[in-house]
Amino acid sequence: MYVYASSDRYHIWENYITKPERSFAIIINMGRGRVQLKRIENKINRQVTFSKRRGGLLKKAHEISVLCDAEVALIVFSHKGKLFEYATDSW
Repeated sequence: MYVYASSDRYHIWENYITKPERSFAIIINMGRGRVQLKRIENKINRQVTFSKRRGGLLKKAHEISVLCDAEVALIVFSHKGKLFEYATDSW
């Protein structure tokens, strides 16, 4: 589903979007689509994706440790060998 944003209102259409005159369009995928799992060739996009996903992974590790009273240890190495870690306090 896509959202069309004009200067004064929002319209939702199923699989298409049109752009009338004197307004602007923003296309937003309203659902989670499948992400094709393959190596990202662009170095900048790959680094940005790594940083965002690393942050999400560390957040999820913290959440599961708090919600489920679990002991969690997570170690992530970047492509340059930099270490990122998370561990619950009891470790």
